[in-house]
Amino acid sequence: MEHRMRSDAVLTLLHTQQVARVDPLHAVHPDPAERELTMKRQLDHAVACLRLCEQHQIHPDARVHVLPWPGTHFGGVVLTEVDEADQPLDTPVAATDGTELHLNAGDLVLQQDPVFALPALARAEGDPR
Repeated sequence: MEHRMRSDAVLTLLHTQQVARVDPLHAVHPDPAERELTMKRQLDHAVACLRLCEQHQIHPDARVHVLPWPGTHFGGVVLTEVDEADQPLDTPVAATDGTELHLNAGDLVLQQDPVFALPALARAEGDPR
């Protein structure tokens, strides 16, 4: 069973529509139709969203949480790991590149089914994560 989310077929269809929208924009007409521009922008956004989801394996069933404003005016949020007894460890969680994560109000936290976020699968398929 394939656990890696792929959007190749849909991205191909969207790319075809993108190309179809670019040609009228480059036509001789000095003012491209606003409808064509709007459609092109929406297609660009849709393609970017699908690529982001595919790159980070964000499954459509993922639960999204928006971080709230902290209790202090300029505060932030720090993620820490916990041990098997749910006691926090001293070091903050780092990003995959080793840098410390700095989270702010409004940042998103995704909770997804573990089968879609297995790092071993990503590495086995050439993903650098």
